Amino acid sequence: YEECLTYARQAVNIDPLSADHNAILAWILWNSGSYTESLAVLENIQEMHPLYPLGYAFAGAILATQGRAEAGVVMFEGAPELARNDPMYKSFFAFTLGKAGKTEQAQELIDEILLLRKENHFGTGYLCVAYLGLDDKKQALRCAETAVKEIDAFFTYAGTLPVFSDLKDEPRFQQALATMDLSPVSDR
Repeated sequence: YEECLTYARQAVNIDPLSADHNAILAWILWNSGSYTESLAVLENIQEMHPLYPLGYAFAGAILATQGRAEAGVVMFEGAPELARNDPMYKSFFAFTLGKAGKTEQAQELIDEILLLRKENHFGTGYLCVAYLGLDDKKQALRCAETAVKEIDAFFTYAGTLPVFSDLKDEPRFQQALATMDLSPVSDR
């Protein structure tokens, strides 16, 4: 991660107002286990770009993966309406709601994601994340296997992104990662 972090920090130094550069830095920090620093970058994005959905989605999911799902829900609920139609936003919100025990709301979001998927193409990796919030490993594994068949770009992060850690010991998940030639999720 060090080389990636170096380049991401350079990009932010060159253009500190770029939401995308800051989001990439936050993503790498999150994947490397630097949750506090990632949350600080995301807070900065929210202040500079309040309509940018990933600033809320990443922060809420990070809080949920740290056992602070209720705080994550508050983060998502603070996002502007415009952000709420993004499939990644919806999947991370469903994950966070599920981890907070708000299963009905999480399922409603999953239903919305399924409808969105009919209208727009995006891979099932997002659905995998949403089902993991409900601790529905059976559906999550089905989505993971479908993501491999679809060559889902988002799923390429499954080997390192903390929201997938509940699947790390599942043989079907390990097979999905191996099929895409991805390294296994590290213990965090």
